[in-house]
Amino acid sequence: MIKLEHKVEVKTNEEDEDVQFKIRAKLFRFDKESKEWKERGTGAIKINVHRPSASARLVMRLDAVLKLILNVKLFPGMQCHLDQERFLRVVAMESDGLTHFLLKFGNAADAHTFLSHLQEHIPASS
Repeated sequence: MIKLEHKVEVKTNEEDEDVQFKIRAKLFRFDKESKEWKERGTGAIKINVHRPSASARLVMRLDAVLKLILNVKLFPGMQCHLDQERFLRVVAMESDGLTHFLLKFGNAADAHTFLSHLQEHIPASS
């Protein structure tokens, strides 16, 4: 058995944030070219609030490997709505413009709960 001598500090850039809500889901992104939904992966999606600025964002990492698959800031007028029972559509801003995401939850109650928490953290329009 190998013993590790040194602890490795892992930086996530979430150190100055508080997790307001966290739940497991599967993430899909709408591909504008092929006009179909592409799976990005499954993991915990979090609503994080930055302590100094009070701005919120959605952060999602793949299970096990923790690769970042979603990192979008919540903005005034952000569109999100339930689609069927277990799916939530979210329109967010990525580097290439507005992007449509679809979150699939384990059940309808989880989808409703996440939507209500998300709506609480979307900033009001000026």
